[in-house]
Amino acid sequence: MRKISIIIFLLVLSSNCFWGQDNLSLRYIGKAPTSLIGDGKYIVKTTPERFIAAKDLKLDGSLHFLKGREELLPTSTLWNSTFFPGGASYDIRIGRDSVHVMYGVLPATGFTICVKSPVNIKTQLELKNSIPLYKKEIHNGGTSYTFFTQNENFDSVESYEAMNTLLQEIYTQQLVLKSPNTTLNKSVAFSQFLLDLGYNGEIMLCELFRWQDIWARDLGSGMLPGGLVSGRAKMARQSLDYDLNRYALMSPQDCKNSNDPSQGGTSSEIGWTARSSWNYYLHSGNIQTLKKDADIIRPWINHWITRDYDEDGLITDVTEFMDHMIMMLTTNGVSTLATNAMYACALDYFSKIETEIGNKKEAARLQKLYTRTVDAINTVYWNKEKEYFNSMTLWDIVSESSSQTFQSILLKMHATDDVRAKKTLDYLKKNNWCDYGSITIVPRMNHVGLENDQNVKVWPWWNLWEVEARFRCNDKEGAYKLLDLAASTIEDEKYPGLIEETLDTDGTSIGGNVFITAAGNLLEVVVKDLMGVETLAPGWTEVKVVPAVPADWKDYECKIPTPNGNMLLNCKNGKLTVTVKDTSIKYVHVDKLDDVNVIGANKKQYVKPVINERTYSAVSKITVPQLREGKTAIFYDPEFHSVKPELELDAINVESLANMAGSSYNKLIIQGNSLPLYTKSGNNIKRALEAYVNKGGTVVFYGATVNPKSDEDGAGILGEQGGIVDWYQYLPAKDRQYLKDWLFTPHVNNTYPNQKNGNYTSEFTLNSAFKGKDIYIELGALVGLDSVFINNTYVANYRDMEQFIKQEYPTNTDYPDSHRYKMLSRMYVVKAGSDAYNALKFGSSNIIDVKLYDDGMDFGFSESNSPNVSIQTTANEWQATDDALPNIGLTHPKRKGVNYWGSEQFFNSWSTKNGLFGFEIEGSGIDFCDGTVLEGLSSEAFPVNTTYTDFALFKPWTFEVLAYTNTKQNLLYPMTTERYPCIVRIVDTKTKGGYILITPSVINRPIGEEILKKLKVKL
Repeated sequence: MRKISIIIFLLVLSSNCFWGQDNLSLRYIGKAPTSLIGDGKYIVKTTPERFIAAKDLKLDGSLHFLKGREELLPTSTLWNSTFFPGGASYDIRIGRDSVHVMYGVLPATGFTICVKSPVNIKTQLELKNSIPLYKKEIHNGGTSYTFFTQNENFDSVESYEAMNTLLQEIYTQQLVLKSPNTTLNKSVAFSQFLLDLGYNGEIMLCELFRWQDIWARDLGSGMLPGGLVSGRAKMARQSLDYDLNRYALMSPQDCKNSNDPSQGGTSSEIGWTARSSWNYYLHSGNIQTLKKDADIIRPWINHWITRDYDEDGLITDVTEFMDHMIMMLTTNGVSTLATNAMYACALDYFSKIETEIGNKKEAARLQKLYTRTVDAINTVYWNKEKEYFNSMTLWDIVSESSSQTFQSILLKMHATDDVRAKKTLDYLKKNNWCDYGSITIVPRMNHVGLENDQNVKVWPWWNLWEVEARFRCNDKEGAYKLLDLAASTIEDEKYPGLIEETLDTDGTSIGGNVFITAAGNLLEVVVKDLMGVETLAPGWTEVKVVPAVPADWKDYECKIPTPNGNMLLNCKNGKLTVTVKDTSIKYVHVDKLDDVNVIGANKKQYVKPVINERTYSAVSKITVPQLREGKTAIFYDPEFHSVKPELELDAINVESLANMAGSSYNKLIIQGNSLPLYTKSGNNIKRALEAYVNKGGTVVFYGATVNPKSDEDGAGILGEQGGIVDWYQYLPAKDRQYLKDWLFTPHVNNTYPNQKNGNYTSEFTLNSAFKGKDIYIELGALVGLDSVFINNTYVANYRDMEQFIKQEYPTNTDYPDSHRYKMLSRMYVVKAGSDAYNALKFGSSNIIDVKLYDDGMDFGFSESNSPNVSIQTTANEWQATDDALPNIGLTHPKRKGVNYWGSEQFFNSWSTKNGLFGFEIEGSGIDFCDGTVLEGLSSEAFPVNTTYTDFALFKPWTFEVLAYTNTKQNLLYPMTTERYPCIVRIVDTKTKGGYILITPSVINRPIGEEILKKLKVKL
């Protein structure tokens, strides 16, 4: 944790270390921060005498300095450091002598160290478990240059000064800014270095160390535009192709293009991808490439259009780009400003693409949908009283928190008019700004702590979105201030020169410290907004040049790479000359024809597009089809159910369930959640219920229980167990012997008291009657990875579950299924005659030892799982099965709901494919909704612990809330309470059939029967 050294930087500027405009270095007096150098394929951390590979290279070494046989020890307080794009150098004081060490990567020599020292000081290299480095010494008078290189080609460099020049060469030849703001000049050069550091030869990685992949939002907002404006179009296109290839392999129904939906596949991410494709087309002018891109993107756009199931113009995404904070609420029914701004972006940019490739009818349809979403955004989220955009809604209740990120993305995507945009920016300046930038959200979010990296923080990346909006709205002063603050983060002493990811509101740098996405975004802003250079026609045939520099910038230069050359902006005494060295560019559009001199192209008057203030129309939701009247039956089978329902209705047994589509009943009541997966004769009940609903039938889950959400990504945070149905199969009965009195021995490597990794042991006497039969060991659902031993003999581990796992909705990704075993029930078979079986002691004492590790939730292992050993009997009975483990009877099965991380579709259960989703809450009371079939029922006051949300809804399903319950989670501002649906109706708008979910809280209360009567159930 560090503070941005603004004061130190100003002192350095005023000292004898002042740099001219052409000096791209950052210098630290008396300090030796760590630098990052590399070629993208590998990264090395360097300090004055020490270096070690941080990524993909076996390199670890140190330097020793000797005079004769005596090793000289540096005085660390006299170290000085210089960081420049491409490398770093350190001045080391040794007694009365100085040694200078430079690190960098050169095309010919690879990783290179150059030590400049007096000839009487020798440099020795010590390597530890490292690749060899070649050594060469050159003497020039009284100076010695000692080189250590990865490759043996020494001819390319002969001196310390020559190496410095070679390392910086590319950053003085492509995108170059020379302005009065030396920090900004340097940030332009360093940001290009960071893009190069993140390019591994195949793709532009969005993070150097943690996230070694592409996220569509990072590519679309930072890396691709930054690559295009800085002469790195090839790496930008390679990265876009990589992302598009992932889309091509997957199905839009997957809602993700890898094993993680936040990388791509969501509505927000497909919006970024469509924008990336369009921006690359504007740069290249390649219509054939655009057509190929469109063929991949189109099915995803059309899928996400069906997410607007009620046609009100707004959607809920499956995850948010602000995924450490808002993602946790998408399941709750939250609809955010950011999601819908990006949904509008997807519609708008793909409409442009369809227009360009000649699909004008489809483009018109998309523009109509885009207009509807813009209307909805500007009527639902606009705060008329305070004149800014509210952050989100939860079941039609608006949260008035001010999100810098959400509002900036809305303005970046032009989803409102210029009048509202300017008012929004004024509000942000008054309410979200601090000394170090614009704060993510005000006031704080309550469902996550202030340590959360997106809760009341400053992100230079997102601040740069606000910079773009301010430039567009002619707030040059505000835009330049935020740009300057973002650029100044290169001065931070943790990896100097590399733009920061996140700051606290006091300027402390937190998070990843090095953020490639922000670097690319900064480059785009400097070119597109500050210099005002932007292509107006595909292939750069026509270009806008309208700088928006500060008024006191009378002299500045900017060299900008173009597809086939470059463009130079040279301003002297306020007079701008634009020199074009690219034959593709035919026209340069300028703001003032008489004040700008254009050389190498024709000059035109620039006409700025204006989004005038407009009137927005509220968007109405579609009408939900009425509930049909008719006969009602209840599912009851004495062999399946242990308790007969009290409702006096015609009973349908298991076998009859398979034929409901051909019955005369238009409503079927399921008391609770339990259903057979198959009949005894093998008929599939899932398919039978779908057929029934397709015929117009309604399935009423009367008392549908739900599971709690957990705090673990990929194991519960998004309702991974949020399905509704418990499935049963008719399987061989088990004679179970339960295992009790477990002892826990924590693992020696546990780092905190409540960590649950370790050994769980139980002593039991194995029933002698079990001898000769296969033994089943059931442990229940575990988060961690387990290995099982009995009497010190290995039995099985989590990988032995592979033979039983079934994915009903698999994806075609080659990414690892990283959460495959989280909360997966464990059932192991000890075959008679095996070594493990022979270790069992029938009729006497046995010790079972479960070794658990990698338990990210600290869920551990407990007797609540009802662990047991058993044998199969000759009789069959109905047994609960796990969604992921059919054909295995379990004591505590796990439902599926969604698959956040893994190789299944995001909505990976029969329940969620049919729109059925819910989770536990702490609710109070029930209020019945006017305008619905339950209108007129009086409110009730009792606890309600279930909610059912529309998180899994796509067309043709639609969602109707029949009753709400209230909670006190402090999710909304300024309210302290929320409401959640506890009785809902999910309807297929085509067939008029569907499902009704009713909270268990009303069961066995008078209101329960009143609800059924209102639902036209004749008891």
